[in-house]
Amino acid sequence: MLASLMLLNQFVTLPQKPDSQHRSRTQPSTSPFDLELLEDILTRQGFEVEGKTHRGKGLEQVLVGRIVDAKPHPQADKLQVCQVEAGGGVTRQIVCGAPNARNGLYVAVALPGATLPNGTCISATTIRGVASGGMLCSREELGLPLTKSDGSGIWELEEDAACGRPARELEPHLGEPVFEALGLADTILDISVTPNRPDALCHLGIAREIFVGLRTAGLKPTWNGLSWLHGIATQQIDPHLALEQADQAFKATSATKDSAPMLFSDGASFVAKNALGIRAYFEGFEGLQPRPSPGWLRRTLESLGQNSINDVVDLSNVILLCTGQPSHAFDFDKLRRDGDGAQLELRRAEAAEPFTGLDGKDRNLHPDDCVVSGQPVSLGKQTGSARAEALLGVIGGEHSKVETFSKRIVVEWANPDPVAVRRTSRRIGRKTDSGFQFEKGLDRAGRLYASTLFRELLGVLQPGSKFVGMCGWPDQPNELAAAFPSLSHHQNIAGSLKSSWQTNDGAPFPCIPFTQNCLEAFVGRGVGGKPLSPWSQQLKILSRLGFRFFDGKEKDHRTAKEVDVSSATALVSVAVLAPHWRHLDMDGPADLAEEIIRVIGIDVVAGEPVQGPLEARPDDSHLAFLESCAAGMTHLGYTEVTSFHFMREDDWKRLGFKHTDAIGPAVRIANPIIQDEPLLHTTLLPDLLRKAAHNLNRGCSAGRMFHICRTFQNLDASGNVVFSGAGAQESVPGTDAWRATSYDPAYGLTTSFESNATCRPTETPRLGFLVFGPKQARSWTQPQEEDWRLHDLMAQLRDLAGGFGCRLVFEPLPQSDPWQAALHPGQSARVDVISPDGNSVNLGWVAQIHPRTLRSYDISSQVFAAEINLATLMGAQRSGRNRDLPEHRPHRLPAVRRDFAFVVAQNVTASDIESQVKVLFGGIVSTLPKEQFCTISGFKVFDVYTGEKVPKGTKSIAFEVVIEPRQESLSDEGIQKISKGLVEGLERNLNALLRL
Repeated sequence: MLASLMLLNQFVTLPQKPDSQHRSRTQPSTSPFDLELLEDILTRQGFEVEGKTHRGKGLEQVLVGRIVDAKPHPQADKLQVCQVEAGGGVTRQIVCGAPNARNGLYVAVALPGATLPNGTCISATTIRGVASGGMLCSREELGLPLTKSDGSGIWELEEDAACGRPARELEPHLGEPVFEALGLADTILDISVTPNRPDALCHLGIAREIFVGLRTAGLKPTWNGLSWLHGIATQQIDPHLALEQADQAFKATSATKDSAPMLFSDGASFVAKNALGIRAYFEGFEGLQPRPSPGWLRRTLESLGQNSINDVVDLSNVILLCTGQPSHAFDFDKLRRDGDGAQLELRRAEAAEPFTGLDGKDRNLHPDDCVVSGQPVSLGKQTGSARAEALLGVIGGEHSKVETFSKRIVVEWANPDPVAVRRTSRRIGRKTDSGFQFEKGLDRAGRLYASTLFRELLGVLQPGSKFVGMCGWPDQPNELAAAFPSLSHHQNIAGSLKSSWQTNDGAPFPCIPFTQNCLEAFVGRGVGGKPLSPWSQQLKILSRLGFRFFDGKEKDHRTAKEVDVSSATALVSVAVLAPHWRHLDMDGPADLAEEIIRVIGIDVVAGEPVQGPLEARPDDSHLAFLESCAAGMTHLGYTEVTSFHFMREDDWKRLGFKHTDAIGPAVRIANPIIQDEPLLHTTLLPDLLRKAAHNLNRGCSAGRMFHICRTFQNLDASGNVVFSGAGAQESVPGTDAWRATSYDPAYGLTTSFESNATCRPTETPRLGFLVFGPKQARSWTQPQEEDWRLHDLMAQLRDLAGGFGCRLVFEPLPQSDPWQAALHPGQSARVDVISPDGNSVNLGWVAQIHPRTLRSYDISSQVFAAEINLATLMGAQRSGRNRDLPEHRPHRLPAVRRDFAFVVAQNVTASDIESQVKVLFGGIVSTLPKEQFCTISGFKVFDVYTGEKVPKGTKSIAFEVVIEPRQESLSDEGIQKISKGLVEGLERNLNALLRL
């Protein structure tokens, strides 16, 4: 979530840096607020600050200026020569081509030396023979978004709609950085919000957390809540008055009937229909004239990366950012088709129903999507389907959007199903702020309150507008209205309503019992055995977080007596009622203990050793065997890759299979994370081929890679179908050529200890590996490239299986095998392993990939690959001779590489030099400190020379030594000692001469 510090400061007074009151006018600080303290509070309370953006940073040399005189350029018709005052009584001459440059205009002046966001460096220059000492900037040149009302000229700082200020207020700020003078300088925090805290996905929620953290730290911040917005609506900062007005508004709407139409002044009616059974209501307004938003509204949105549309749409967005309550406005007159009325219906979409969103994209909908549709179209005697006007909770429609000529609007306030919103958003690939809020959950009790706030502010932005009425299905309107009188007391820190405290079925939210020893029972003691927090402090923290206290003897708060914090301190136990914005994640006393400890800090809890024996039991009991296989492949020169367990819809076509279930029924994912990968993979080859193509396209001409991973089939251990209809539409029933092969579920593996593991889709661990490009590149010892052969991979498989005491048998791949379509004819083999009882069991295949298959994956190089069933291999090795595979240890410390060239006699071989280097190295390392222990991990000869530059009867051998430290990086002294010892030793033992 993006949070603006300037906006948060409206909700709660943020602590400032000690020097913030003495900032220089020409060198403003990055932020006047104490960022270090704020980050510490948010992180401690569970909201990590992942990044910061300082708005206006780097633009300190773009100042507020005023055009004193503007005259036509003597050599250019479209240019003007402006005399600009930018503070200090100095007038600068600047040539400008903007048509709106004129005398007396306040402008943004970039001085020589400034660098604009687009990379333009400003310098003094001469334009058509006239000197120019700077640049007059437009909003776009300063990285600010443009609207139609901004025009194409320079930024007019006096325009409020352009985030400006009146001329009388700009006069004292001449020469100041423009972002500071206009209040645009801001710090934007990128805050990570955990899924259980949807209440913190808005500035009000984050402000609550900061308020509690500051109070606990001993500071005394002022809580304003939403009073600043109410102050704009009522033209005075008086939260009690605003809340009382909201109370009256709810009393007026609480009598609204579900089926009652909403009537406009000219008799036009609006009716809402609901085929989804969710809580939703619509509010009508008329007499509107949408216009550019005022400066405070536009400034708020643009600081958080949103573009300004018009004041009606912007108001909906700012309420979402402030309160976390989404809404959407429809143009009423665009909804009207026949007659004088209009309607909106909440329903499921039809299959392939067309929809055009506000982003301008045309989409075909799915029956799982929820839409807001208009009234049906009359087609003679028949009635056509109604057009979808919005995807409920995700994005509005292009046809009914609010524009500058809109006179009447209908605002929708719905509470859609979070799962439906998430699926639709993911399926269409569109993430919106409102959709994200709906996915995580809404504060139901704050829904009507947000709509009343919208109503108040719209009356200020649109003085001629009139509220028509409400229709639909509000969430418990009578209960919410009855709860509103308590708002005038302004007791909780939210500054918003105390909810009806009812669940969806009308039952009251239960109170949570909490006693004085709960915190210590759940968390433990403090450092040094001290209590973590006094009982009074625990209750104060909960109270500041919005919790309410009742007599602990009663379970139902409606019959219990509510007590304040001071009275609750005298009680041994209390019944705690969570605030309405926390009803989703408050369940028991452990949650209350968590709330307290995250505020005071987990660092105050004493660390204690874990008592009792610990048993590391991985969920997959065969992990050790799979790791041994990976180590074996690594020592064969392969690099391990990894990926998700997904397969693309068209992979079976690319492999040449007749259908997607050619090697066993595939499992279709109901809600795929990646839209074009809706299947769990039945083979590892497609992903390996894509990775090979990725490397080839980026200049890697050769490589070896392997992947050990589980594959899935839509059959359980007994061969029964698990999910009906899970296969792709192209599936051909009755084709079972994969049976009795390594892809038969009978050769799968139960990898979980859970009792229902055998009833799930079969999971089979497999090893897939491939090679591409030449086996050996050309070099001075290899004049021609050496290509891979099928027998090379067969030998590697034998070596891997031999490490587990297993014997493999290779036979021609049968014509009935489904893999015949993907593999090269004549260059493919079936791999069998001899089982403990002496029978031959299919293990997999090894082959050259067919050129047709390679072309479908955009691969031009030849590729050899293999895929084997590791469950079968593990079963075969249990009674066989199991010799240990060599250990593979990854490099954790940087290796040291040293090149040497020695002149030696003709009878001295490279092998002699290598043997001597290893012997000498062992003696040298024994004299180094223990922490400098290292080994030789590589020795390679890269040049042999005989000729005029070396004495007759000798030759020059150049080689590289790779030294790998084991405990810590080698010091320069250690490297020099090793190098000197090797040179002296070779000179002594082989009569070698170091060649310089």
